[in-house]
Amino acid sequence: MLQWRRRATREILVRANNLDRETEVRMPAEVMKAGAAALPGEVLQALAKRLTRGGQCEVSLVDDRAHLVAGSSKYDLRTLPIADFPGRNQLPSPSSSR
Repeated sequence: MLQWRRRATREILVRANNLDRETEVRMPAEVMKAGAAALPGEVLQALAKRLTRGGQCEVSLVDDRAHLVAGSSKYDLRTLPIADFPGRNQLPSPSSSR
C-alpha cells in the first residue's frame, strides 16, 4: 500500500504488507493533497528499480487509477481496494481468530 499524508507533515508513508509481514518507511515529500492508495507491490518494486538514485517520482490519483511520473517515464496503475490491506493496528489478534 502507498499512503501519503497531509501537506503539513511533508512526508509519505509507504507500507508493504503481504498479510503475514508488514514494514513501513516514511520519506520526505511535497504533498499537494492527502490521500491513500493500495498498489501492487511487485509493480512498484520494478518501477523503483528503474529510478535513478535521488530521482523524484510524482504520484496522483484519479478515480481507481494511480498515475506515476518519474523523469520521462509515465505509468498508469489500477489501484486495489485499500480495505483488503489492513494496517498492523487493524489485524486481528491471534487469540481472537480461534
